[in-house]
Amino acid sequence: MAHCKVFFLVVEAAEPALLNQWMDAGLLPQLSALRDRSLHGPVRGLRGIGANAIWPSVYTGVGPATHGLYYHDQPESGSYQAEKENRTRVEQQTIWGAASDEGQLVGLVDLPRAFTSKQFNGIQVIDWNTHFSPPGCESYPSALEEQIAERLGEPAACVCLARQYREPDPADVAGALARLGQSVKHTTALIDDQLPSRNWDLFLTSFDQLHCAGHLLWHRHDRSHPWHLAGADADCDPLLSLCQDIDTAVGRVLDQLPDSCRIVLFAGPGMGPSYVRPELLDAILVALDKRRPSTSRKLIGALKTLWHHVPQSWRQGLSTVARKADRTLQGRDRSSRPCYSVRSNDSVGGIRVNLEGREANGMITAAEMESYCDRLIAAIKAIRIVDNGEPLVTDIFRTNQIYHGQCIDQLPDILIEWNQTCAISALTSPDIGLIRQDRLPDWSGTHTGRSMAMIHLPGRGQGRLPDDASVLDIAPTLAELCGLPGLESEGKSLLAGATTS
Repeated sequence: MAHCKVFFLVVEAAEPALLNQWMDAGLLPQLSALRDRSLHGPVRGLRGIGANAIWPSVYTGVGPATHGLYYHDQPESGSYQAEKENRTRVEQQTIWGAASDEGQLVGLVDLPRAFTSKQFNGIQVIDWNTHFSPPGCESYPSALEEQIAERLGEPAACVCLARQYREPDPADVAGALARLGQSVKHTTALIDDQLPSRNWDLFLTSFDQLHCAGHLLWHRHDRSHPWHLAGADADCDPLLSLCQDIDTAVGRVLDQLPDSCRIVLFAGPGMGPSYVRPELLDAILVALDKRRPSTSRKLIGALKTLWHHVPQSWRQGLSTVARKADRTLQGRDRSSRPCYSVRSNDSVGGIRVNLEGREANGMITAAEMESYCDRLIAAIKAIRIVDNGEPLVTDIFRTNQIYHGQCIDQLPDILIEWNQTCAISALTSPDIGLIRQDRLPDWSGTHTGRSMAMIHLPGRGQGRLPDDASVLDIAPTLAELCGLPGLESEGKSLLAGATTS
């Protein structure tokens, strides 16, 4: 029996609609049993913000305009190109840092997009077996990583990372599912290794295999996806199969916890189809600008076309040079345009205005900013998907009308949520004419903003979370369960507003 007062478990990238459907059908008995004895319900994401910026907000309780992150690979304010990759560290106090500062013993084990803290009271294992790991595993104390490797061996690279330099292979369903099943076993072994090792005040961990599965295997779940029949020799829905593996593993972990343990399970952000390639937004902005594309932009297009003709065995060796060339050309192109797209996430888009006084080569004055953004938003709202006649966007807005904080200038000026209801071959509007998208995205699935949570409080029973539950509320809820003094957050504890059945 493990000794743990508060246990936080993330089932990353689990789609809440599917979880609830399969729990109701009796296909996920362990998660269903937890739901039946928990406060539970949907949890709102951050409007216009992709999955990569969800995690800093989950862990700190503050929004992107306060912590400054909207993507893991973004330019600094005023710069035209991103210089850092996998940037997830924020300055705000995390829930694990707050607990450690109060002298509580904390186990932080493979939370998605987490990062180490100095002067920590407990252990930290970062990216041992998470999405896009290894390389890059960190631990505190530093010797812990070597000790884990001696006991458990080394997990294989995540399936997405293993395919990073290859063309999409939608037919490789059985192979990907087998590797993800092994990854579930690795995560279970890591939790089994660390959970019983101390008397924890707070233990935080995750199963993240649905992240890779959602990206790479969504088409085999979704009958409407053009790739659905690829890999049709697989005799099951791979997402359900993997969810069942995780369900069994979750039951094994929860069985180790004492009856007095308070449990918070967070599932999400969810998954759905991916039909918008990252470069599509910039093609729209160039068309709206009505000027001839810059030489740098033409070179970017030529290099991307060339990349798809480079032998796959050469790509990893060329990746550093290709990435550097792309960023340099991208920076030059952006500096010569009134606005440009910034990468945010496959399900959302961001537009940065080349603003005088903020960007090095600003072209839009502060006096013009509001009317310029309004015109952009109106023009993008008018764009229709040729394939079904629906609008391209489901939501588009000025960022500073929704978010407020000292880091607002680090975010895109306009945020967009894409309509992902069908495969997109072309877009049209009076302003852009016809823009074709010749390739589907490399991944068949992408994140949605949907999440859910379960909170088990011994003796309280089943109930509902507040209707306005948000990802910003997770950290203050954990803080209350841990008995911590007020966490400086923009959310609130979910306990007070929950109702018991």
